[in-house]
Amino acid sequence: MALLLVLGGVALFAALKRGGVGGGAQSDMLEALADASKSDADLSRDVPLLPGRSNPLVEGYNTFLTKLRAVLDEVRKMSVSIAREAAAVKKRVTDTTASAVRQGQLTETVFTASEEATKAINQISTHTHQISDSTNANLNAARQSLVELRDVRSRIEGVTNKLNGFTTTVNTLTKRSVSIREVVELIKALSEQTNMLALNAAIEAARAGEAGRGFAVVADEVRHLAERARTASDEISTNIAEMLKLVDSTQHETQQIVGDINTTNHAVANSAQRFEGMVGDFERTSTQLLDVASAIEELTATNAQVNDNVHEIHRLSSAVAEQMQMSQKSTETLFSATERIQDLACRFKIGYGAFEDALNAVRAYRDLIQGKIEAMADRGVDVFDQNYRPFGDCEPPKFNVSYADAFERELQADCDDALTRIKGGAYCVPVDVNGYLAVHHAKFSKPLTGNKEVDLWGNRTRRYFKAPTEIRAAKNTQPFLLQTYLRDTGELLCDMAMPIYVKGRHWGNVRAGFDSAVMLA
Repeated sequence: MALLLVLGGVALFAALKRGGVGGGAQSDMLEALADASKSDADLSRDVPLLPGRSNPLVEGYNTFLTKLRAVLDEVRKMSVSIAREAAAVKKRVTDTTASAVRQGQLTETVFTASEEATKAINQISTHTHQISDSTNANLNAARQSLVELRDVRSRIEGVTNKLNGFTTTVNTLTKRSVSIREVVELIKALSEQTNMLALNAAIEAARAGEAGRGFAVVADEVRHLAERARTASDEISTNIAEMLKLVDSTQHETQQIVGDINTTNHAVANSAQRFEGMVGDFERTSTQLLDVASAIEELTATNAQVNDNVHEIHRLSSAVAEQMQMSQKSTETLFSATERIQDLACRFKIGYGAFEDALNAVRAYRDLIQGKIEAMADRGVDVFDQNYRPFGDCEPPKFNVSYADAFERELQADCDDALTRIKGGAYCVPVDVNGYLAVHHAKFSKPLTGNKEVDLWGNRTRRYFKAPTEIRAAKNTQPFLLQTYLRDTGELLCDMAMPIYVKGRHWGNVRAGFDSAVMLA
């Protein structure tokens, strides 16, 4: 573009030197070249032709300007289109970079958790094997104890059977002792009767005199024999009575022993039954522990593979995050270069197009607002107050300054009017050099509701706008600054900033945002 201007200027200078142009046309062309060489190059004017005269050089110059203006208009549109796409790509790359970084952090967390899980699984596996070994040892001991319990039960049953036999023997002995006692009682009765008979015989023999003397001797012997028999039967009765007492005592104690043995046998039987159930539980537990140990071994192998995969994912995530950060830097460089191209293309005035319409509308509003702020300063309003006082519980935070009410009262209507004059306008407001906005459009100055999503749209006044694009706009000192702006509401806009000076001091900028599609119309 600059090369075209240089070549055009050289050609015109050569032609003028040769004297091929009349004095009036020469003066007009020199003036046009002077305008084109300024920082805000004005290419909107053609060199006028004298009425009724043809001038091929002037006509060629005007044709050259027409084509140059068309090229500049197309470059503007292309730069806006590229800037839009670059901003969208920058947003996506920034979001993707943040996601990649977050993914790396999550992967690091997962990797750490996986390593901890591996350690825990290894510990569980070790403990499971130890429990399994202990359970097997207890199972073997329980099986041995069950065998011993069954043997004890068998022995107790044998003792019980023998005691039952002994009880039967004692019962038989008791019966026979009773029978013997009855026989002894009979013998005792017979001896008493014999004694009485012997006594009677002796009496009769004594009566018989000498003739019964021999019989008396016999009767006396019989009586002595009967007395000995009685004495013997008494001893036998006494012994049998003692024996019956012993037999009764033995029988009673045997019955107690049998009862105790039966109770013991029942308890041992119940214990053996419960022990058998416990052995069964041990066997099932042992089988389940073996299954658990096997499953844990499989889990250990799987977790090791997962751990390896997570480690690889972590490595790849770190690489992706690093590449995305490089891409973000490249995208920012591309975005900055695109905006520089856009800025250069917009420095030329071509006299038509949506951009110059917006530029003229914003400049008119800037001049109006600048004058009103100077008037406020003349009245003693501290328009440079930077004592930002927070108020409310809002997100983003809200701040007050001493001039905020005056701005809202005197400038809001002008802001709303300017917005109607900018095609596709989203906002047209003044911000100070720190990005603080004291007054916004009425539709963006609704009462706070406490709902963050509602207030983000409904109340955008008395807050900072501190994104890099917003700060560049707030601090701009060039005649104007055109940027592609991704608003916090998600809109992709062209943002035009023009500086405001109060008494020669830089106060801030007017920022006007409009749909970038307007520039492409």
